[in-house]
Amino acid sequence: MKYTVILLICLLPFFSYAQNRGGRGNDEQREKDKQKIDNLERIKLIDILNLDENTLVKFFAVKKDYEQKSFKLWDERKKIIDVIEADLKSGKKMTDEYVSAKIKRMSDCRKESDKLRQEYLKTIKKYLTAEKMAKYLVFEVRFQEEIMRGGWKDDKQKK
Repeated sequence: MKYTVILLICLLPFFSYAQNRGGRGNDEQREKDKQKIDNLERIKLIDILNLDENTLVKFFAVKKDYEQKSFKLWDERKKIIDVIEADLKSGKKMTDEYVSAKIKRMSDCRKESDKLRQEYLKTIKKYLTAEKMAKYLVFEVRFQEEIMRGGWKDDKQKK
C-alpha cells in the first residue's frame, strides 16, 4: 500500500500536466523540465524522510499548498518588474512616488512570502521529528543548489 501511495504522488504531476498541455515550444519544455524536477524532488524526499503513508500524503499536501501560494507572490513581484521595465522602454518618466510605490509593493510581497514560509515550516514541523525536519531543511538547500548547477541533468545523463 505504501508503494501505491508513493507511486500516485509521483505520477500525479504527470496527470495534471497531461490535462494542462496547451503551450508549445519553450513553455512546454519548461513545464516538462519542471515536472521532472518536481518528481525527482518527491522521490528524494520520500527516501530521505521515510514517512508513513498517512504522514507522507499530509506532508506533500501542505508542501504543494505552500508552493502554490509562494509562486503567486513570486509571480506578483515578477509582474511588478515587468511593468517597470515596460514603462522604462516606453519612456515613461520615473518619479520618486512611482518607484517608491513599486518598491513598497515588492517589499510587501517579500514580507508576505517570509510570513508564508514561517507558517509552512511551523505546519510541517507537526509531521516531522526534529531530525527529519533538520534533514528536510538541509535537503531543500542542497537540492536547490543541485538544480541551479544543473546537477539533476548530469545524474540523468550518467545513467
